[in-house]
Amino acid sequence: MVIIQNHSVIELLIGIIYLLFQDIIQRNINKMTCVIAYRRNINKIILASDKMASNYYSKQITKESKIFEKNGFHIGCTTSFRMIQILKHIWYPPDRKIKQNTEQYLYKDVVESIRACFKANGFGDATKEVYGNFILIYENRIFEMQNDLSLMESEMIVTAVGSGEDYAIASIMALLSYEKNDKKLLTRTFDIISSVATTVSKEFEIITIGE
Repeated sequence: MVIIQNHSVIELLIGIIYLLFQDIIQRNINKMTCVIAYRRNINKIILASDKMASNYYSKQITKESKIFEKNGFHIGCTTSFRMIQILKHIWYPPDRKIKQNTEQYLYKDVVESIRACFKANGFGDATKEVYGNFILIYENRIFEMQNDLSLMESEMIVTAVGSGEDYAIASIMALLSYEKNDKKLLTRTFDIISSVATTVSKEFEIITIGE
């Protein structure tokens, strides 16, 4: 049996364990909830989210909507209710320049306006460029805004973020062609997700975009 007598080594080990524990907690906090966006047809997108607020130890159904429309954008958030409140009530999309294509507008102007708004309102870790994770829908296109504010557009018909994202994608992919009623489809989907993910509620809300 080896007994460690060097206090500096013990302190170092304790520090590493603490940092790992904090990283696990932060990852869990940033992955709460489940937000889903899927394409029902070429012109119709469904955006939905659960209604749970959770810290992994307790939970409650919240009145704060995680999905909303903002000046031509539809947004569905995870990570933090503060982030939701900033995007919903403080941030405003910048004006789009004449002849500016969608990618230039989103990747430059929109992203930079969101970064500036987060920094101005004390959200995220600006030193590490780590902010939050959410779905952004613009001009009939579905994007995932990742923690570093990069935008990812999937070729799949469904995009999901949050702690229930993997279950959501599997459920929607399995049920979409069989269930034509979106409310029934999402009721079944959130029943499935909430039965296995402790941070997702069966209660949900839905926004229909297009026809």
